[in-house]
Amino acid sequence: MWKMLSPYLPKRMRDILMRFMDYPHLFSSGRIGTLELPNRILMGSMHLGYEGRPGGTEQMAEFYAARARGGAALIITGGCAINEEAIGGANFSCIYKPEDLEALRCVTKRAHEDGGRIGLQLFHAGRYATKEWLSGLQPVAPSPVRSSLHPTTPREMTEHEIKKTVQDFANAAAHAQEAGFDAVEIMGSEGYLINQFLSPFINRRKDNWGGSLENRVRFGVEVMRAIRSHCGPDFPVIYRMSGIDLMPESSSWEDTIFFARQIEEAGADALNIGIGWHESRIPTISMLVPRAYYSFVVERIKKHVRIPCICSNRVNDPDVAEEVIASGRADYVSMARALLADPELPQKAKTGRSAAINTCIACNQACLDNAFRNEPTACILNPEAGREASMRIRPAEFRKKIAVVGAGPAGLEAARVLGQRGHQVTLFEKQNRIGGQLLFAVQVPGKEEFLNTIRFYDYCIKELHVRLEPGVDVSGHDLTGYDAVILATGAKPNLPAIPGIDREICLNYEYFFQNQPAGKNIVILGAGGIGCDIAHILSDAGGSYPPPSFFDDPGNVRNYENYIRSIPRLRNIALMRRGKRIGEKLGPTTRWALLQLLENRGVQMFTQIQCEAILENGVKLRSRTGKEVFLPADRVVIAAGQIPDYTLFPLLPSHVEQCFRIGAANQASETNAESAILEAAILARSL
Repeated sequence: MWKMLSPYLPKRMRDILMRFMDYPHLFSSGRIGTLELPNRILMGSMHLGYEGRPGGTEQMAEFYAARARGGAALIITGGCAINEEAIGGANFSCIYKPEDLEALRCVTKRAHEDGGRIGLQLFHAGRYATKEWLSGLQPVAPSPVRSSLHPTTPREMTEHEIKKTVQDFANAAAHAQEAGFDAVEIMGSEGYLINQFLSPFINRRKDNWGGSLENRVRFGVEVMRAIRSHCGPDFPVIYRMSGIDLMPESSSWEDTIFFARQIEEAGADALNIGIGWHESRIPTISMLVPRAYYSFVVERIKKHVRIPCICSNRVNDPDVAEEVIASGRADYVSMARALLADPELPQKAKTGRSAAINTCIACNQACLDNAFRNEPTACILNPEAGREASMRIRPAEFRKKIAVVGAGPAGLEAARVLGQRGHQVTLFEKQNRIGGQLLFAVQVPGKEEFLNTIRFYDYCIKELHVRLEPGVDVSGHDLTGYDAVILATGAKPNLPAIPGIDREICLNYEYFFQNQPAGKNIVILGAGGIGCDIAHILSDAGGSYPPPSFFDDPGNVRNYENYIRSIPRLRNIALMRRGKRIGEKLGPTTRWALLQLLENRGVQMFTQIQCEAILENGVKLRSRTGKEVFLPADRVVIAAGQIPDYTLFPLLPSHVEQCFRIGAANQASETNAESAILEAAILARSL
């Protein structure tokens, strides 16, 4: 309708409407309880791991303030432990001690100063806690059922402990209100304590807190009632509930919908629908999952309640978010990693600058993987994440003429920051397009998200008037007249000394990505990140993630791997390495899912095995025990690591005083995107 009316409106009104025309539903106002929200984008909860570290409070406050400035309608903090048994990790935020409130007041003050609204997530890990995190205390749970993720079996909570924990949730909510939070979110999803009480897989009690569905929902409902009683009718309370556990023998659809209705009746103002447990053997947050795939779960629940429902998991783009809201599947979208990668995503989308969004690629390498390693949250694409105060981009004191050689991730980030600081930048690239090894990555199923990274940098170098010289293989002579030169020339394939490696049957990974020659029997020498990616490409026959109808019966999760096995196989693929672990450097949240996928596609995986020779029709191997193995092959792909490509360095003009090597040109690694971009970002800020 806006487009029809536009020609008849005054220019100023037309300009205002045009800003919202792309995403009219996403940027419509809304309410959660008494809280008025300017749009439908929430920043979902994610553990930051800044707490407890020197300067951690200020770091956390600056992090959330940046997302408030960026236009998120409501920010939900990382989980905050409601008592000493609730702690879910090292350096975890807490709210049960008087001194905790001072740090939290600092967070709310900064968010409000920058025009934001912020809610605190109330958290109890239950059996997902460890003795290490709890200073020697034994974790608690509805029943003594050990998690596959931790070695400690929890002890069963007593009736007194259950009632005390309900009270601790209520006290924590009141403290959050006192600390200036605009809302609270109750963590009742992802397999944490409240979710454990609901699930018959964990809750095996025979008293009033277990057994029947009415008893299993009781703990979660009592928590909601207690919070409403303590905080009054006007304080907004969001309940994050599990929409689907993706665990065998867990909650049915009937259980889930009954629970949602009970929580609504107990006083919740909105339901944030969580997906899966950390133990689930079905990926929910990685690149393997289609965008907004689990919105069908939210839609199912939304039909049975009157309060707003929030969709999360793999919503990383305003176009996807708009479609989810416009279709009626959800009332709001929750973006956590997307706003980690680009805190200004809402503002950019609102003002017609979607091309400027640094889109989350769901790699998990520096966010969720760091959380599982008890390291601070960061982002491979956004080096400022968690470093908002220390890495502000400031104008250069002296404007320089700087050459950047190589338009891979490191070179692109260097050129972007240098251009933003006001330097005169020329970016040389020997290929005809930017991206470097990102152009290899986009060929891997799921990693098409990297196309958005290339789009982001393409937008930036044009907006900042960086002079791009594609198709130029730079010589030292080309760099005459520059004040500084940055070599970001990347890496080249390592070719080990194996008899027969020069045979026609062989090709290195670079040639593979550039040509993708076919074959029926393929052996991949090297099983790091690149080798696994090649196996993924070659074994892909489509349909690696089941249709939503697969989950009509939540108990069908046992058949997920059978579903993958049922897809016809195109090739016989063998993946091998001399070390002990396939994909050793892959992150903990993605490695298991990729290896599970490859295994179920029939990819053979060999470890601790030596390649002795490459023959005309296959590969001769020797196992750790000395046994000879022959693998037939039409093609042998060499993915045995990388070496830095800095051949240009000794050819640089002698008068160039500042010469730098960054990224893989400095130190090659198969998983170097985070360090390469961070290194480029730091260097570009120093020149």
